[in-house]
Amino acid sequence: MVRRRIDPLGRAALQVAYGAQAGEAPETLASTPVVFASRWGELDRSLALLQCLAQSQPLSPTAFSHAVHNAIPALYSIQRAITAPVSAVSAGRFSLEAAWIEAVTLIAEGAPRVLVVAAEAPLPSPYAPSVWEPLRGLGLLLKAAEAGEDAIVLRPKEVDLAEGVKSASPFPPDVAALRFLLGWAPERAWCQGLWCWSRE
Repeated sequence: MVRRRIDPLGRAALQVAYGAQAGEAPETLASTPVVFASRWGELDRSLALLQCLAQSQPLSPTAFSHAVHNAIPALYSIQRAITAPVSAVSAGRFSLEAAWIEAVTLIAEGAPRVLVVAAEAPLPSPYAPSVWEPLRGLGLLLKAAEAGEDAIVLRPKEVDLAEGVKSASPFPPDVAALRFLLGWAPERAWCQGLWCWSRE
């Protein structure tokens, strides 16, 4: 029932969210905060609503409720009985970075870990850019680094980092960040836009 009501973006986001928390106990699921990030959200659905308005047609309440930016994490929290904070962020090309900062803040305030879900979909016409980007979803379960573990740190770009910082990438920012997080980029530090990622 839920799958039928959501668009491909929502399916991608929910698939990676379920994958990141597969096999966890109900009490652990309920107490883990969730941060959802997307540059545009369900833009296909929002565009369809705008077209209905332009043609003076009635709007579907279900379509409207699923078009808001926090609809996907809300659906996830209902399905998984999550009682911890659930939020949605959007910060343009760097929405993943915004979600990371939100998650780190929650961890600093006492959350043992936080689920970060980032999802993007190709833009519909007439918004589609000249460069097509694929549907994609990313699920990360973050916790504070323990003694002896490498930590991933995100800082504003103006902070001075060690030599060897790489910048620019042919990939969209969230995909480039994922490559760094997975260790596919050999550099210990890497910058894009206003942000720098580093392993420390």
